[in-house]
Amino acid sequence: MTRRHFHGLLALLLPGAATAQEAPPRRGLLSGLPSGLFGPRPRWVWAEDPGSRHRLKHVQDRISGDWAWRECELRVAAERRLPAVFYRADYGMLMSVDRFDRLATGGTGMDPRQGVLHGPWRRWRFSVPVRQDDLKGQAAHALKLVDEHVEPLRVTRWFFPHPPLVDDEPDVWGPWQRASHERDGAFGWWQEVQGEARQPAPPPDDPHPFELRCRIRLRNVPQPGHAPSAAELRELLQREEPLQR
Repeated sequence: MTRRHFHGLLALLLPGAATAQEAPPRRGLLSGLPSGLFGPRPRWVWAEDPGSRHRLKHVQDRISGDWAWRECELRVAAERRLPAVFYRADYGMLMSVDRFDRLATGGTGMDPRQGVLHGPWRRWRFSVPVRQDDLKGQAAHALKLVDEHVEPLRVTRWFFPHPPLVDDEPDVWGPWQRASHERDGAFGWWQEVQGEARQPAPPPDDPHPFELRCRIRLRNVPQPGHAPSAAELRELLQREEPLQR
């Protein structure tokens, strides 16, 4: 008979008796503390992609384990004057949307030529991976528009900051937002990255301001950003917001 069996038999013969060999179960150092002492665990975390040979990191949904993307839609009233041609060989794109974080900027892949008219609005969509700065509310998108009707060409950027990503539910559109501030000139992007003083927000009496809304989408594998074509976007909008015929 093993010692374990002996103590089990002793417990049956003498109910309630404690033996010197029985030790209380081990407990962690923090097991006796209230479960919410350190606050709830965040839904969105900066995690390493196990399928990456270079140990790349992305923002992950702790609930599903999928990877986060920010899908955004830009709109403006159809009456607003836009460049007659969005691309010029001597300049490049006259309209684009870039992503900004604390120290850098990068493109979103949005092609202004792929916008569609849907109701009273002209609309565009694009999606980009969510980065670590998004968790802290230190990321933004900026619309660049070149006024080709003046010489020299006037470049204006409107900035749309994103709030911190905390417990946002996937697939839920946020409200339409107007730009918080703007910067003029070809080097406005550099002024933003360097944190130079900002110009006031666009005047509230602008009859046709640009607006942006975003939502978080999930994918099971990290992928580059995506911008739908005009045909794809037209189909998406008609399915999500069907127009009355």
